[in-house]
Amino acid sequence: MDVKPEGKGIRCAAHADAVALRVCMECRKPICAECACIVGMTGLRPLAKGATPGSQEAYCRECGERIVEEVRAARPTASTTPRAIVGAILGGAVGGFAYAALTSAVPWTAGWFAFMVGLLTGTSVLSFTAGKRGGLIGIVAAFGTMEGCLVAAWRLGATDDLRGYFLSGHQLMGSAVAVMVAILVTTWRRKRRRS
Repeated sequence: MDVKPEGKGIRCAAHADAVALRVCMECRKPICAECACIVGMTGLRPLAKGATPGSQEAYCRECGERIVEEVRAARPTASTTPRAIVGAILGGAVGGFAYAALTSAVPWTAGWFAFMVGLLTGTSVLSFTAGKRGGLIGIVAAFGTMEGCLVAAWRLGATDDLRGYFLSGHQLMGSAVAVMVAILVTTWRRKRRRS
């Protein structure tokens, strides 16, 4: 949201002598060009010179620093990948067994509930990595989901003709959806709600 200083004379919350050009996207305090910052991939950056009031999402320094810390805390670390692999293997196996059991009990569901392999794998990876998300975590979850689909094929007795099993339309589609679900679960971050 932009502040229209003409006529109202809204002042910056931190600098009483400066006119506010924007409102912080998080706390809604009026901020001047000196206070406004942008949250970038590497941290806080100052507002671009000559930026029009609505061209960039701006935050006050306090909110910007808090957001940067939250993003850094959610990034995977070197010790996260081995835990993600363990979570993917276990989650894929559990998902594969559950999917095979469901498909054996209700045969018409073959392929339709494959998404649960991806959901269980993605959830398992997130629990093993303490909620860390990212591209590498998504790739690990995708491989765990493929492992889960292979476990399901093995439990359903399709190991003699795996190629035919996975190239049948509903199984191929179900496996692809399962992989996409796992990637979504492990990489998607909800956008912050503003109060």
